Amino acid sequence: MRFCVMLLLVTACSDKPSAPDPKQFAALGEEAKCAATLPRAKRCIDELMAQQIERLMQPASEADKQATQQLAKEMRQETSASDEAEKVHETNCAASEHYADAVVACWAEPDCRAFAACVIEKDAATLPSPSSPSPSGTAP
Repeated sequence: MRFCVMLLLVTACSDKPSAPDPKQFAALGEEAKCAATLPRAKRCIDELMAQQIERLMQPASEADKQATQQLAKEMRQETSASDEAEKVHETNCAASEHYADAVVACWAEPDCRAFAACVIEKDAATLPSPSSPSPSGTAP
């Protein structure tokens, strides 16, 4: 726990936080991983949300496509408050056990657009395919 607090202090006090040490990061629990990746993800949370919306919304019509594009554009133009960005990051962590690992893997991406695309791609690569059987062995 002391390491996690120290890691947070070091990364929070920098404009460009340093990526956590891979071995130490791997040893952390899910909550600590989420906390350790907050400084990097927080800087790009609006772009990350915009790209998540674009990927999740598979518009069937041209009007839906335009509405999705407009929503993503508005998200990119806003700057989330610090507490909002933290909550979105925590939600992403809770939604995927691999999200924090994806943030670390994409840490060095130079801008938010590249960072967000990388995180989404790496996080999605860890999800089971829709055709794979459910963990209990029975289909939903």
